[in-house]
Amino acid sequence: MKKVFISHSHQDSKFAEIIVKILEKINVPSKNIFCSSLEGYGVPLGDDFLERIKSWLSEETIVILILSENFYKSPVSLCEMGATWVKAHKTFPIIIPPFTFEEIKGTFPTTLAFEINNKYKLTELKEQIELLLTVPNKTPTVQWEYFKDRILEELETLIESRGRKNATTARLKSIPKDSLVPTFTKIEPYHALINNIRTEQQSIQQPSSFSISKTAVTKRLFHNTMGNQINYDPKEEDHPITNITWITAVEFCNKLSESHGLTRPYHRRENRIHYSPDSTGYRLPTEIEWEIACASGLHQNSTPLGELAWYSINSGNTSRPVGTKKPDQMGNYDMLGNIWEWCFSDYKIDAKEPSQEKTTLSLESNKVVKGGSYLSTTNLLNPQQRTKRSCDYTSEDLGFRIIKN
Repeated sequence: MKKVFISHSHQDSKFAEIIVKILEKINVPSKNIFCSSLEGYGVPLGDDFLERIKSWLSEETIVILILSENFYKSPVSLCEMGATWVKAHKTFPIIIPPFTFEEIKGTFPTTLAFEINNKYKLTELKEQIELLLTVPNKTPTVQWEYFKDRILEELETLIESRGRKNATTARLKSIPKDSLVPTFTKIEPYHALINNIRTEQQSIQQPSSFSISKTAVTKRLFHNTMGNQINYDPKEEDHPITNITWITAVEFCNKLSESHGLTRPYHRRENRIHYSPDSTGYRLPTEIEWEIACASGLHQNSTPLGELAWYSINSGNTSRPVGTKKPDQMGNYDMLGNIWEWCFSDYKIDAKEPSQEKTTLSLESNKVVKGGSYLSTTNLLNPQQRTKRSCDYTSEDLGFRIIKN
């Protein structure tokens, strides 16, 4: 019987282990499987690693390539891939998401590659291995389907973990760990764009250009600014701050501004909050500013909603760390989904008209919140969607992001 060589990065050993489980399920003998990262399937103690690999690839061998970013960073894996091409072995390239087909490099035909969580391709792999190895006792279909379902569940857990890790790494490169403010995106409003996102042509007061934070305010940033007003698990420091009233969000803007030597934007006068347009500090977006920023990022954007937003279908009914989904076209994260966001705007009954900018708002009036949350259904995830909350309202799925002029 031919042998099966599993070429992979040691950082992907969990996926290699799943491939071994599949091979053994379809009755490939353990002695015919080489997988360097698993005990009992690799190089015996005292043997030369490279010589052992060379020996295996010199024989008639089926090669399974587990392709990922880790694979292409591994010199040994790349040597194995080259040797596979030279020896013209039968090769099965398998992709580990979020790695993509476009990222594949090498001299084997990329049309043969498939994602490891493709249930149909897993069955094709089983059938191909059985044929090439002339497996005498094929696994019954019912047993295979049950086994495959369990394997797919295991794979989804591993892939989700991989996606979170990769996204967090990328996010932390753009948002330094020691930063006390998030990074910002410059927004230049255009009247045509505003008209495109409204159901009717309306005369809407145009805001000046502004910069909006790429992410919602995190628990870490809130804690560093406000002190011990909240208790949270350090593992959740990159989650958005929630359970914050509109009044507390206003106070945060003032305190963050002053901590950076900027003039505070808000002043309280009895039961009213007054905004000073000449302030140099950080503030809440008005409804129209928030809507323009969101719509600008979605304009002619073909990215599927599930890749941009955490909502009822994919969130697991909890908030997620900021920036772990793809950014919109403006480079902002989570404008839709994850958490609802406070605006510095009074709520109006007519949902077709966003609130006009005002410099003084009453604490007795309801305020606009935008964007939907991890609990929202798809119909709530659009730039125009709005709802209202009282100034002292708090919720596990309500927070805010900030703006600077």
